[in-house]
Amino acid sequence: FIGDIYGPLAAVTVPADAPPLFIALAADDPLFGNGGFGLIDSWRAAKRPVEFHLFEQGGHGFGMYQKTTTSTGWFDAFARWLGMHGYLKRKA
Repeated sequence: FIGDIYGPLAAVTVPADAPPLFIALAADDPLFGNGGFGLIDSWRAAKRPVEFHLFEQGGHGFGMYQKTTTSTGWFDAFARWLGMHGYLKRKA
């Protein structure tokens, strides 16, 4: 899997066997710069699994400490997503 937390969203060439992608970003992140959503579009065009969370507020580094914004819930959403894809199952 790929967990892209407040990372770049530039379009890429997605391999046919690309892993599931989870993205979390705050709309007010000054490093985002409204560069578009090419990475998400690329994953969708390749018909690969992608989940995208764009939080209204949180700024850059919203995962570093608790805030009063919805971005505080990003880790719980990420953990549920990991579980949904079977990444949290114990190996036998």
